[in-house]
Amino acid sequence: MSAEDLTETPLAEIRRKPLRHTVRTRIEEAIVQGMFKGGEKLNEAELSRALGVSRGLVREALRELETSGVLVSVPYRGTFVKEWTPRSVWELYTLRANLEEFAVELAVQRATDADLQELAELVQDMTRAAQAQDATELVEFDLQFHHRLHQMTGHRLLQQMLQDLGGLTRIFIIATKAFYSPFASLEEAAASHNPILEALRARDAQLARQAIHEHIRQVGERYVDQLEADEHRSK
Repeated sequence: MSAEDLTETPLAEIRRKPLRHTVRTRIEEAIVQGMFKGGEKLNEAELSRALGVSRGLVREALRELETSGVLVSVPYRGTFVKEWTPRSVWELYTLRANLEEFAVELAVQRATDADLQELAELVQDMTRAAQAQDATELVEFDLQFHHRLHQMTGHRLLQQMLQDLGGLTRIFIIATKAFYSPFASLEEAAASHNPILEALRARDAQLARQAIHEHIRQVGERYVDQLEADEHRSK
């Protein structure tokens, strides 16, 4: 699909927010929505015309998306949408699992009862989305749960790194239509957050690390297995 489809966003709406952030978000959302596919080259001039902003601003947004792993720059060829391979998914989930373990250990020490209640409410939101069979909404509540957990760490650099990885996770799950395929049901996916919440309530750092490790890394391993099986079938 052409970059011209991005013109659906009014220029006035773009100008009401920090431009670079909004341009980056629109391009990222276009990738999530399937307007740009994995391996597709992005044309800086077309994006500039479609969004009604300067090429310099588009270039900055593309550079940020490249830094966060959404795009890949190939010398003398251009900038391309990241393609998801078994290796790239393995890298994403193994790195995220280890950083999340550190995050949950810090959260055990710092989270208040009000913080934990907020996490419990997000799990309830996930359960309702799962019961309604709304996978897209479930993804959003899932990422909110982890984002809130990251905020509890008080570790700003860690939060930034996990925010980037969370964004990549969202793009992978939605853009590839993977959603919660490793789980037997959406309800099971929502319930997989309960052990993390219970470990936090018990103030048990070891148990919390184990719970979040299993929640993220094992799911990532299942995604990798699925991609490898898909590659094998396509040969």
